[in-house]
Amino acid sequence: MEIAIPQSTHANRIKYPPVKFYRFAPEVWKAEIEEYKLEGHKIRVYNLAKTIADCFKFRNRIGINTARKALKVAVTEKGTKPKEIMQYAKICRVDNIIKPRLEAML
Repeated sequence: MEIAIPQSTHANRIKYPPVKFYRFAPEVWKAEIEEYKLEGHKIRVYNLAKTIADCFKFRNRIGINTARKALKVAVTEKGTKPKEIMQYAKICRVDNIIKPRLEAML
């Protein structure tokens, strides 16, 4: 399980299930969270374009190949607009990394 938390938040260690915490600046953490109801519980999830930007932000932790594949799937199979991905890439400060990859795909 992977959870995004604001930088200044303390996260308790959880033995099970294994959890990875990703810390974000408050303005980045708040960007484009969608809410869903699942079995009576409110679940908060980032939209796909923000998730792609996050993949590139944490590419050293998840692997650059995973980030590249996620970008390709988002654009070619899921119909995510490059403009929307670039909007969140700027917020996450990875626009210089994503832009050449997007250009090569188009």
